[in-house]
Amino acid sequence: MSPSTAANDLGSLLFIPHGVRVLSVLLFGWLGVVGSFFGSLLAPYIILGTKDPTSLYDAGESFVGASSPMIALLILRWTGLSSHIFRPQQLLKQLNIKLLILIIFLSSGVNSFLVNLITAVNGETSFRSPITIFNFFIGDIAGALLVISVSLIAILGFKRYKK
Repeated sequence: MSPSTAANDLGSLLFIPHGVRVLSVLLFGWLGVVGSFFGSLLAPYIILGTKDPTSLYDAGESFVGASSPMIALLILRWTGLSSHIFRPQQLLKQLNIKLLILIIFLSSGVNSFLVNLITAVNGETSFRSPITIFNFFIGDIAGALLVISVSLIAILGFKRYKK
């Protein structure tokens, strides 16, 4: 890969949609996966006005992105670190900062690896370099931390005025 190709293929270092995915799965469980999936499929048409039809690979990337927080929760359930993945209210009661950071890191890792694998299978590019995958990983983490931090600030602000 030439240096110019690597520079153009770095990925986003602040990918806010991943934070929305994580938050929607934490709040709504599987319904959040469905909403994130359809939202990522429809966003190019609504926001960018794209007229091109969605390819199977685009749909695959959308599905992997939308389901990566749930895959992270399934991994946590499999390892015994969380047992409430199918009941969002119970998960939110169990949630602490360590578990939240672990969910963010796991879902970011799953998303960055699988989306880049789908891109390679599609033939758009050969499998990206580890640096590019790492940049996707960092962007997903930064986006999730930003969205969840802003959401927590808003929730705490509303609780203060509710009293």
